[in-house]
Amino acid sequence: MRLARRRIEYSLIERTVDGELLPWSPLRGGALTGKCTRENASLADPGRGARVTEYLTEPTFAIPDELQKVVE
Repeated sequence: MRLARRRIEYSLIERTVDGELLPWSPLRGGALTGKCTRENASLADPGRGARVTEYLTEPTFAIPDELQKVVE
């Protein structure tokens, strides 16, 4: 007997997989909001913890830079 595999829908409309299977934070705890910049990274709120400050790297800063280009 062959077992049927259920495919999980993942689209902009159906996002239930996010909460059920994928732990995520779309703005990486604020690191991708644009308020953390190369210039003020050393001033990052220590209360945010390593889960945010460890992502304040060049690739992280490049994401809001590119998004700003799209906005403009």
